Amino acid sequence: MSQTPAPDDIIDKSKLSQRELLILLSDKVDSMIKNDDKQKADYIDLLVRVTKVETHMKVIAAAWGVASIVISIIINLLK
Repeated sequence: MSQTPAPDDIIDKSKLSQRELLILLSDKVDSMIKNDDKQKADYIDLLVRVTKVETHMKVIAAAWGVASIVISIIINLLK
């Protein structure tokens, strides 16, 4: 019985048995699942960061709005 080759090696798949091909396929699927999980985690991290920035910008916009109203009231009172 031959050993399953390492995924990093160049493999002649035409010489592999069905069992070896299934093991190789399983390894590649596991690798893809890990990569997908990492990408999902990165996506969630970026989504949280974007949400924080959007919230920060809304707070700043609201503060500018309040400041402009206060300045308008002061200017109208000074007339």
